[in-house]
Amino acid sequence: MPRKAIPLSLRISDDDAAFLADYAPEGAATPSEKVRHLIAEARERAEAKGPEDGRTAASHVLAPARKRWRDLETEAGRNSDLVLKLYDRASELLGRMIVGPRAAGELEQFEADLAREAARTLEDLLALQLGGNARSYNDCVLEDELSQALRLLERLPTKNLKED
Repeated sequence: MPRKAIPLSLRISDDDAAFLADYAPEGAATPSEKVRHLIAEARERAEAKGPEDGRTAASHVLAPARKRWRDLETEAGRNSDLVLKLYDRASELLGRMIVGPRAAGELEQFEADLAREAARTLEDLLALQLGGNARSYNDCVLEDELSQALRLLERLPTKNLKED
């Protein structure tokens, strides 16, 4: 049975009206469709239950910025594997944070999940640097920014490091 649509009337500012006019989510053309799309996205974030829900919500949050970045890269004829990797890792990390812990008994697992995502991000950045053939706008940016982290890693006692 189809759900009944409830009419809703609201007043919005000129800035919000301009935003709504420019907002172009896929499959939404009318103001009503656009508002329904915004509500669906907000609901998706609020009701995220597991990692996959969180990743989906995070991807939707990041999608406009990612598209703008990709368009600018295309326009400039340049690419950055670093930025691409960070958008991917951000979706994972933000997705975990959107879902968050639901009960006190989940706090330790939540912390472990976030630590794992942070470590994977660091691993990805190190792999990009060590690979030597990553596309980049500035060949030195990653090396420069990782130098402090590498100095800190050198100070870690080896007894605390897990073997793979």
